[in-house]
Amino acid sequence: MTFKKGISGNPNGRPKGSKDRVKADILDKVKFIIDKNIDRLQEDLESLEPCERVRAITGLINYVLPKRQAMSVDSQIEAEYRSLEILMKRTPTEYIDKIADKVLLLQEMNGAERTGLSGVYKEQIIPRTIEEAKRMIEDE
Repeated sequence: MTFKKGISGNPNGRPKGSKDRVKADILDKVKFIIDKNIDRLQEDLESLEPCERVRAITGLINYVLPKRQAMSVDSQIEAEYRSLEILMKRTPTEYIDKIADKVLLLQEMNGAERTGLSGVYKEQIIPRTIEEAKRMIEDE
């Protein structure tokens, strides 16, 4: 059976998530070698200088952990928005109101910075620590 250029013999393609057979075979062989030599690998790692050991382990991590996908700015914003929605559902309304007031003050401050107002204004609004933020919320 001959195929036309650019047309697959399987119009549906390989099922999503299915493994490449060659790659799967190689991974199985590598796993077998590692399993059979795990004690030796441990000894070899322990014999390395600390810097070399860290470099070796870091290199091996790439084969154990899945690679992270790069996220677009839009998908990062969407993920943050979903997290914020969950947080808002769990937070009492009175605290959300206080946080909203702080956001408005920060927006005002941002405008003040653009117009050149002093840093004293900023220090009165922005807490330096979590404890200071909690005190500011409780004081109101």
